[in-house]
Amino acid sequence: DAWNVQCLLRQSLQYGENQVRCLVDCSATAPTPRKRMPTRDNILSGLQWLAASAVPGDNILLYFSGYGAQQPEFHEDGLYEGYLVPSDFADDLPPDIVEALPRYGSSSSSSASRLSPEATQRAVDAGGYRLVPMSMVTAALHSLPANCKATVVLDCCQASIVPLLKPPSDNGQADRVAIGPG
Repeated sequence: DAWNVQCLLRQSLQYGENQVRCLVDCSATAPTPRKRMPTRDNILSGLQWLAASAVPGDNILLYFSGYGAQQPEFHEDGLYEGYLVPSDFADDLPPDIVEALPRYGSSSSSSASRLSPEATQRAVDAGGYRLVPMSMVTAALHSLPANCKATVVLDCCQASIVPLLKPPSDNGQADRVAIGPG
């Protein structure tokens, strides 16, 4: 999907190479250079590039096709935080835990297939997953210059859990609305 969007922007709509940044995770037979893979660092760098290169009046498109996730926040209100899942999400985890993770689409990917409490604790101790919080995406979009218009397309599971992107409130702080799991 990301390749198709890039082709639309570059070929059909004639956007220049310096106006489009595409991060893709290709196959083993056609590997992607590390700087063009959708890793956590590259996604965050891309968000910084997007905000830093924008000028007033620009139209911005942020397109993400991949996996999303949700995790409960550590507040009493029971809200969940939305995350984009980069290609290197499990790079900090021990190999045996990575192998135990359920695979999407497999018969073992049901909700009954979870890591044991011991394995979960080892994953946390190892640094946890490398995820991109939607609050960081929201912050990058709020840092765009005045009069920029942003279109955000999230072609991923758990997209219903992302914070709604609202303009800052009167006090200059971004308001955030979260929707519970489901």
